[in-house]
Amino acid sequence: MKINASKYIPLLRKKITSDSSSCKTVVQHKVCCLSYIENCVNLCYYIAVQDPPMFIDFEPGKIFDKQSWKEYTRSGTEVEYVVWPA
Repeated sequence: MKINASKYIPLLRKKITSDSSSCKTVVQHKVCCLSYIENCVNLCYYIAVQDPPMFIDFEPGKIFDKQSWKEYTRSGTEVEYVVWPA
C-alpha cells in the first residue's frame, strides 16, 4: 500500500476536495485550506496503511498502561495528555 501511495493519494485528494464531497466543511473552506487538507490526506493515508497499524487511544485520567506506552516528560499512573505526533 505504501508503494502505491503516489497513485492513490492524488485520487483521494481529488475525491475529498471535489465539489460533490460529502464533507461540507471541506467544500466550504477548500480554497483557503487546500494545502492543509492535502497534508491531512497524506497523513491519514499513511496512518491507515501502517504495519503495525497506528492506534490512538486517549482518555484523560485513564490508568497509564506502561506495557503499551512510554512516558515522555514525566512518569505517573494516569494519562494527562498525548504527545503528537507519536
